[in-house]
Amino acid sequence: MAREWDYVRVPVVPADIEHPRLQTTGPFSWIDREGGHDELCLFGGVSCHSRIEGPASTMREEVRYAIEHAAPGGGLVIATSNVVQPGTTLENYEAVRQAVRDFGSY
Repeated sequence: MAREWDYVRVPVVPADIEHPRLQTTGPFSWIDREGGHDELCLFGGVSCHSRIEGPASTMREEVRYAIEHAAPGGGLVIATSNVVQPGTTLENYEAVRQAVRDFGSY
């Protein structure tokens, strides 16, 4: 039996928030840091589909792309979503972690 939850009121803070969507064109392809979005904090960077289906080289490329396009100015959290999806291989998960070490630094 499904449980329906009441909505919880939370304080609203002045912030621009964009919930990530499943994209096949590349993570953060919509980001324009030059267009006044320099106060965003971005979370993600690797598609769920790629983590399950793709080889480790795809993980590295997606992390490199996200860091190159979304990290300038700070505010990027590379993450494998809010959970590690069933079917994600340890090799792909570790490839993401290693790519962050290789390509990312502040």
